[in-house]
This record gives sequence, C-alpha cells and structure tokens, in this order.
Amino acid sequence: MATTAAIAETKIDRDSGTAIAHTRYRSDIDGLRAVAVLSVLAYHVGFAWIPGGYVGVDIFFVISGYLISAIIQNEISSGRFSLTGFYARRICRIVPALVTMALVVSLVACLYLFPFDLEGYARSLVATALSVSNFYFWSVTGYFGMDASTQPLIHTWSLAVEEQFYILLPLFLLVAHRMFPAFRKRGIILVFGASLGLSCYLVFTHPSAAFYLIPTRAWELLVGTILSFPQLSTPIGRRWREALALTGASLIILASFGFSATTLFPGATALVPCVGAALIIRAGQTGRTVVGTMLSMRPCVFIGKISYSLYLWHWPIIVFQHQYALLVPNQSVTLGSHQFLFRNIVIVLVSLVMSILSWRFVEQPFRRGYTTRARSGILIYGAASVALLISFGGTILLEHGFRNRFSPEALRFASYLDYRQEHFRLGQCFIAQPSVAADFDSQHCLEEHSGKRAYLLIGDSMAAQLWYGLSITLNGSDILQATAAGCRPLVEQAFGANPECTKVIDYAFDTFLPTHSVHEVIMSGSWNPGDLPRLARTLALLKEHGIRVLVLGPPIRYTSALPFLLARSVVRNDPQLPDRELLQQSVLDAEVAHVAAAYGASYVSMYGLLCSHGICLKTLPSGEPLEFDDAHFTREGSVVVAQKLAASRALD
Repeated sequence: MATTAAIAETKIDRDSGTAIAHTRYRSDIDGLRAVAVLSVLAYHVGFAWIPGGYVGVDIFFVISGYLISAIIQNEISSGRFSLTGFYARRICRIVPALVTMALVVSLVACLYLFPFDLEGYARSLVATALSVSNFYFWSVTGYFGMDASTQPLIHTWSLAVEEQFYILLPLFLLVAHRMFPAFRKRGIILVFGASLGLSCYLVFTHPSAAFYLIPTRAWELLVGTILSFPQLSTPIGRRWREALALTGASLIILASFGFSATTLFPGATALVPCVGAALIIRAGQTGRTVVGTMLSMRPCVFIGKISYSLYLWHWPIIVFQHQYALLVPNQSVTLGSHQFLFRNIVIVLVSLVMSILSWRFVEQPFRRGYTTRARSGILIYGAASVALLISFGGTILLEHGFRNRFSPEALRFASYLDYRQEHFRLGQCFIAQPSVAADFDSQHCLEEHSGKRAYLLIGDSMAAQLWYGLSITLNGSDILQATAAGCRPLVEQAFGANPECTKVIDYAFDTFLPTHSVHEVIMSGSWNPGDLPRLARTLALLKEHGIRVLVLGPPIRYTSALPFLLARSVVRNDPQLPDRELLQQSVLDAEVAHVAAAYGASYVSMYGLLCSHGICLKTLPSGEPLEFDDAHFTREGSVVVAQKLAASRALD
C-alpha cells in the first residue's frame, strides 16, 4: 500500500542477455491505487452499493508485490541492492504516517474507550508496532471474539502482511541470486502455488487464518512479483493491451459489485480482483490503454498518491464516529430515506482531509529526507518509533486501562463487554469458527427422552442463544439444538454460505426431522429480505410433512453492543441514549410474519415481545443487560425471553 508508483523495470538486452534498468513513473498505477482505496473506503463506511469493496486490499497487494519486486530485482541484477538501504526506504515510506496515526488514535482511545476495550486496543497497538497485528487479530477472532467494527487498528493487519512480505522477499531474492539463480523464478512460482492452495483449503476450514495470515496471502503479492519478471515485460500490440486492460477492469468491477460479506474469501475467489489488477498493470507496461488513460486522470492520480494515508486514517475515523458519534449524530441526521447518508458523507470528507494533511506534512517530508539522512539514523528512528508505541501500549496495560476515568456503574455495564457465552454450547451444539460441522455432537444435542415433549431449536446464533433459557423454562421437555453461525434455518442457504454451517442445518432438515417426531420446530435467525423466498419454501415443506413450526422474528439489534451503550448513557447522564441507537426493523418484521402466516406457522415478533412504543427491555431486575453485544442475550436474558415466550402461549 505504501509503495511509490515510480518503478524500476528490467529489460533484457537481446544481444548480451544482461539486465538493463530503466525507471519510469506509472500514473495508471497510482490511479489503480485510487480505485483500491476508494473501494475499501466505500465498503467500510457502509455504502451498500459496493458490497465487495473489501477487494481493494487485494488490489493493493498485487500493486505492492509488483512495484517492490521490480525495484529489488533491478537493484540485485545491477549489483546495487542493499538490505539496509531497502529497509531504510521502507521505514521512511511506512513508519512516519503510521506512527502519527497511531499516536493520535491512542490519545483519542485513552479519552473514550472503556477499560476492557482500551486494554485490547493497547495489545493491538503493540502488535502493530511489531508488524504482527495480523497474527494478533487472527488470535482474538472467532464468532464471539472481538468485534472488528470496534477495533481502531484492525485495518493494520494488511500492512503487517505487506511488511512481513517486505522482510522475506528481498532475503529470498538475494539468496537465490547468489546461490541458485536458475531456481529463483521456479521458487517464486512454487511458493505462489503453495500459498494459493493453502488459502483455498483454509478458507473452508479456518477462514480467519486464511484471511489474516501471510502464508495464505503471500500469493496475492507474488502475483505482482511474477508480473515483474522481465519475460512478462515484452511489448504487446495495442489491441491486446486494450483487451487485457478491459478484462482486468471488468474483473475488478465484478468483484467489487458482485462479491459480498457472505462470499468465501480469500481462496480462489480472490483470484478475480488479483488477476484483474495484474492484467491492468501488464497492459500498461509497454503502452497506453483507454483504461490506463482513465486511471491516469489527475483526480485519480491524486487519490492514489494519498492512498496510504487515506487507508490509515479512514478506519479509526469510522470506528470513533460509529461508536461515539464524534463528528455528527449517528441516526438523528437523515437525507431523504437514507438514515446514515449524511454521517457517511461526513466520514468520507474528514478522512480525505486527514489523509491530505498526513500526505503533505508527514509522508512527503520524510520521503524527501531519505536522500539526506544516513541509513543508520533512519534505522534508529524506526526502532525508536517501535519502542514509543510499545511503551504507550505497555503503560495502558500496566494501568489496567485507566479504570478511574469512569464511575462504578459505568464500569459495571462495561464489564459485560467481556462476557463469556457458555450458554450457546459453542463448538458442540452451536458450530461457529473455528469449529466445523464434524464437531456437531448430534447424539447429545438432539437427544430425546421417552415421555418428554421435544422442541427442535434450529438456526444461527439467534437460535443458539435461546437454548439455555428454554431448557430452564421448559425443564420438563427436551430442547434439541441444531445451530450454526451464518446459516438461517432454511432448507436452501444463500449462495456462498459457509458449507460447515450448511451441513449442520441440512442434517437437521434432511436426516433428523424425517426420522424423528418433535412437538414443534422453533426457527430463529438473523433474517434479511433475501431470506424470505427460501423461508417460504422451507415452511411449505414442513407444512407438507405436518410439522408444527414457530418462527421468531428479527432480533432486537442496536448500533453497538448494548452494555457499551448503557455504560455510555451513564457517562453522559443520558438514559435515552440506547433507545436512540435501536435499529428499527418493523418492515422486515412484518414481512417475515406475513410469510409465516401464509404457511400456517406460528409467529412471535421479538420487538412485540420485548418492546413497547420504540422502547425495548434493556436491563433485567438484577441490573444485568438483556444483551451482551448488539443482538445476543446474556444467560439470564435468555431465561427472561424464554419465560415471555412461554407466557405468550407460543410454545403450547
């Protein structure tokens, strides 16, 4: 991401076979970088029209791999390469803007984050300083792990991947050049194939590892490395250039607008944006194209130049706006029917302003300073910057997140942000990352006892959260559980759904229900409008087989974790704050109810059960929050909801 578009290309002299270097600026690559960063920005801000905008990171990887590899191979072949010089350039390019952003964000975090979140932030800060934040965020992910949308530094995972690549690639190329030059290209291709293969495998079994780690992401950078081979720099005709560029642009458009959060990624699907970026770069190596000309327009080039700073700043701004409404109110300002549009526009504008300031007053001075500073001084500066961030993070941890900033009542609510979710029976009856379908214990989770009424609870986490409460409330009945993260209780899952969750739901519908008699099937899920046709087909099938069904409506969901909102309401002395952050789903609620009624299924609206006049139950008589995050019930909350379901006669 932080690589100049002025590249050193290597050509082979036809007579002598020796490497001849030349350097030229590629404005189209800066334009391509603009496409990448704007895609990521639009996706992260929440613009629904670009559901696959996250592929901008993959485009960045290809660009970085290409530019860095071209420079290194040129310098090695001409005998000018120096590891210390290379790393000094990387420090001047990457560290100043990163450290500036991290220090500013750390100060804001110390003002606003509750102790538990601040301690997590401190760990991510240390990991960022050491260029291992991808490993850190991988280690703390999971279905009920940290909430990515509340982590101001989570976007640095991709920087860590690049920095690890910058450490490993020059070492490999240098050793290969000196010891086995004939194997250099084959070695890169072998590593590329192994990394791609591992990514394709792990995206099914360990998707978090496939997403964050260098072994499964290296192939994307190596696409650029392979593209920098001299053999791939030979001139091609205008028609072929135009065809390659147009195909590349089409692939990027397909990924950006056709992929979504449910697409299995990275794996083989990441080939689409990566190959697209590679084709555009290849087409522009020896001449202009229409696509290249469009990318070379001045606004695109300018965004490309500030893309590193824009990537650094946009995500912390989004996090603090969404969580703390630092810029504008989150929900009170609307433009037409777009509830969050004004907020999102403000985020984009502020991100652009911060990135321009960072590029002008941080990036450029340090990049120009490389030619006048000794390499040893630059390396010392890099080490000192790392030490500063580690010291900052270490101080936060030693002070336990500066707990004395908040009142005991606020801290009590905030403590639920570190809530344990044993009542879901995670990894046994609720299958979520990193567990797989083979971990589903059907004998235990679907165990029936003679003489007891059996209820089958089926769906995603919205169903899993109810098992504990139902088992307590209906203690004379068997509460069977077949639940898996990411899959609604439907006989057909959405395209791209995780096959591990699909196996669990399919087993319940295709194997268990046809051979067992249950009193009622309870279906609950994180419904969205796209589920309605499949819900209709599912209910029709169950009705055909004479199976009683209770459908539970969309969950009570907030813009942030309910304990966080309750704690904030105490800090700000604003009891109505959580009510304003309630996400209204009345239209979807009515649509799901209509489908259920059409096929004779019972229906309970969670909003009708727990809310009145736009104000929902938030705390229990014990003072415990009803939910521990933005949608999932606490253990006692599950009991209260189950009791209300029983009182409504929906379970008779």
